[in-house]
Amino acid sequence: MWFVEDPAADLSAASQVAANYFAFYYHHSQLEHLIDMLRNEKPIFVFFNNDNGFANSRISTTDEPVGEGEVT
Repeated sequence: MWFVEDPAADLSAASQVAANYFAFYYHHSQLEHLIDMLRNEKPIFVFFNNDNGFANSRISTTDEPVGEGEVT
């Protein structure tokens, strides 16, 4: 995870650096929330979509892909 201090800065797209090694970019203001999630939530999932970059790549506590929410 890489953090950008400027809250107005555009974030770089998530990228695959090597096999099983991904770079995710967040604003520094999100650091506390990410640390809390990594410490207190289990399991943690890493999703990487090379076709769509950051918008569909994330670290999450759910294994459900983006846009797959149930319709009631």
